[in-house]
Amino acid sequence: MSSLSESGKAPGENSNEPGRVGMVQILVLLLGSATVGVMIAPRHNAYMILAASPIVAMVAATEARLSGFGVLATVAITFGCVTISQIAYLLICG
Repeated sequence: MSSLSESGKAPGENSNEPGRVGMVQILVLLLGSATVGVMIAPRHNAYMILAASPIVAMVAATEARLSGFGVLATVAITFGCVTISQIAYLLICG
């Protein structure tokens, strides 16, 4: 038995069902968001993280929607990315 769908592609591969590839994309988005917070913290004040948050949100939302996630999942991923970015900033600034 093959793990390929009717279209000949593995689940989550350029289809509307995110699958394992979608989970890796979420992990990459969260790690990227944390990296933004960590990189901003040593050199800038809180106004810079406020300016970076909409950019992080737009990137996360765009990637989630293009990956085939639904609206509620996209909102949750976006909220998570912005939150992780701000938590990383606060942990470094302490």
